[in-house]
Amino acid sequence: PGYLAQGVLAEVTATPLNLIMYLKAIEYPQDSMVFLGLATILLVLFLLFRIVNFTHIAYKIFTIYPLYYFLFFLPILLMNYYWFYLLCQHVLAAL
Repeated sequence: PGYLAQGVLAEVTATPLNLIMYLKAIEYPQDSMVFLGLATILLVLFLLFRIVNFTHIAYKIFTIYPLYYFLFFLPILLMNYYWFYLLCQHVLAAL
């Protein structure tokens, strides 16, 4: 139960991501301070709640439970690493 609650914290990143998608849909200028601010907030929240948080969950699963639990969680962790890499590339390109 604790891991589930900790995993749900990752949804904190949904709000700035949805706002960015909305701004793109209405063709808001991507070089504006609003867009860059939301991108920075998303990057920080993604780092804290998806990268650090999920890595911590993966570590706890790896050290406490059988290996197949960790192998089930590993693709989720790797996808988040990849998405964070893509987010970093987009934010750096916007600077």
